[in-house]
Amino acid sequence: MKLMETIEKRLLELINERKIDNTQFCKEINLNTAHFDRIIRGQNPYLMTNELNNIAKGFGMKLAELFDSDLFDYKNLD
Repeated sequence: MKLMETIEKRLLELINERKIDNTQFCKEINLNTAHFDRIIRGQNPYLMTNELNNIAKGFGMKLAELFDSDLFDYKNLD
């Protein structure tokens, strides 16, 4: 899996686990909802680090915690 695909999968995992409403979540982290939807659907090949940091904050976690998943093991990445 490519890194962006892995990030998308991780974000979807967190959204589903926490039963998050995307629209409300985006308002809280000041991110355009359409842009976030493109990210989690794999239609945006680029993600700014500040956006990723804001997303992590929105989940109430540090950026390192966002990446603390077996999804990011080297064996799973291309």
